[in-house]
Amino acid sequence: MDKVTYFKNFAMGTEIDIAGTFIHQGIKEFNRLRSFHYESEIFHVLYPISVGIERLQKALIVLLEDISLDQIESFEKSLITHSHQELHARILKWCDIKFNSHQYRFLQVITNFYNSCRYDRFNISNDYAKERDLLTDFISTSLEIDINISNLFPTNNNDRIKDFFGRVIGSISRKYYEQIKEQAFKQNIYTYELRSGSPAEKIFLPQFTRDSLQEQYVNEQISFKEFIVFLMNAKTTSAYYEFIKSIEPLNIEIAFVQDYLACICEGEVPQSLINEVEALYEHEIEDIKERINVMNVIGDEGIIFFEDMYEDEEVED
Repeated sequence: MDKVTYFKNFAMGTEIDIAGTFIHQGIKEFNRLRSFHYESEIFHVLYPISVGIERLQKALIVLLEDISLDQIESFEKSLITHSHQELHARILKWCDIKFNSHQYRFLQVITNFYNSCRYDRFNISNDYAKERDLLTDFISTSLEIDINISNLFPTNNNDRIKDFFGRVIGSISRKYYEQIKEQAFKQNIYTYELRSGSPAEKIFLPQFTRDSLQEQYVNEQISFKEFIVFLMNAKTTSAYYEFIKSIEPLNIEIAFVQDYLACICEGEVPQSLINEVEALYEHEIEDIKERINVMNVIGDEGIIFFEDMYEDEEVED
């Protein structure tokens, strides 16, 4: 395999993995938005998505264009840009990717964000909430709704908005990936292959209604909640499960369970839960070090309960 082919096959394969992870994180952050009031929260939506889509675009360009070793330096310099619109125009010289008006406008949003918003707050005369304006203008124009950004009565980030946003990001990302896959097939390389179980695999492989990545997020949430119900009500058992059930629980305030689970489902352990556990450790646990050692067993893949192994062997016999 020559140097350019190696570059297209392996380096770009890693880039797709990185891009998918960024996009997955952006969708997760968007779902954590209760409203559109805090520009810091919106920053963490637009930043990973803009980085992820840019890296996808550049990976596709690497596959599309003829690269000779004697011109490699100029080619590399040509990729030093953060304009998603310019990168897309460059892609269209080699292949036909059809975007609708929402998708084109979102490329403009992330181009403006990446080039104009990332460090604006370090300039005293600039707009301190430009990323919020970019996102809310995009959503309000697309869905023909008014978005109130005040902290008193802000517009909720509802299911309609989440589904629309997931469709826009999903359709852009997956169209680029499908073209990467097509180009890799033509060149008999495997750039499109995705690491099993990776965030990129979740973004690019499953079939979603109208390519909405919101469907992937919902599936993750439902699966996690089903797992909680299983742990609470399981009829079957195992040595590991019995070990967990044998641990004396803390007297965590039952009234806060819904609030705690709402945060945990979004991928965040609430600080209020951390504070409560710390207080309970101080007042209820005699040997905190031993308690923590027991807790560390849960979720440690390196610890095996041999009773379960023997039971599996008996079933096989």
